[in-house]
Amino acid sequence: ALNNFVYAGPDRFLCVNLGAGGQFTQSASTLSFGGVFKNTVRQTVNTGTTAFTATNIWIGISQAIEGFNSYDLVGFPTALSFIFNTNLTGTYSVSLRDSTDSQSYVNSFSAVANTPVKVTIVIPPIPSGAAVPRANTQGLKVAVGYQNQGDFQTATLGVWQAASKSTAAGATTWAATAGNFIELTELQLELGSTATAFERRSYGLELALCQR
Repeated sequence: ALNNFVYAGPDRFLCVNLGAGGQFTQSASTLSFGGVFKNTVRQTVNTGTTAFTATNIWIGISQAIEGFNSYDLVGFPTALSFIFNTNLTGTYSVSLRDSTDSQSYVNSFSAVANTPVKVTIVIPPIPSGAAVPRANTQGLKVAVGYQNQGDFQTATLGVWQAASKSTAAGATTWAATAGNFIELTELQLELGSTATAFERRSYGLELALCQR
């Protein structure tokens, strides 16, 4: 929908269409990777659009990480990993931003149609001045597949910038055609320069953490 900020499908995953027109659906789905079926969060284009100039955006698949769970990452390198799938071969963006969008990191990765890929990106130390509060408010924000060809696009990849940037120049406009989709699973951001195996927690522990 237009001008919409919605948590839809799997818990804690945000989807936004701001001024770009078109329409997409965010929902739970599955993919097979290494012979194992995995639950995913998927965005599927219902009505395509390419109106991503200026500040018009789709933010892709995004999650805001609570400050209490991310403030102690500031000043250190982090590793971001996930399994990604799409029906459209191309180049896709991944970004990490602080709570006020005053510091941002953007990189890109390649994907082949209908071929799930494990993506691992080592992010340099988060700047000491990044706005990541020690509080139960928004801390860091991860976005995969962000769509914009204006104010939030950058050709400067792999480094932190004192600016609000979320997508790589030349990234594939997957939002252009109805039926296109992106999906991901096992999204993990962790301290250090090495991505470890995806952490699996029991239902009871996860429920307790949500209800604290």
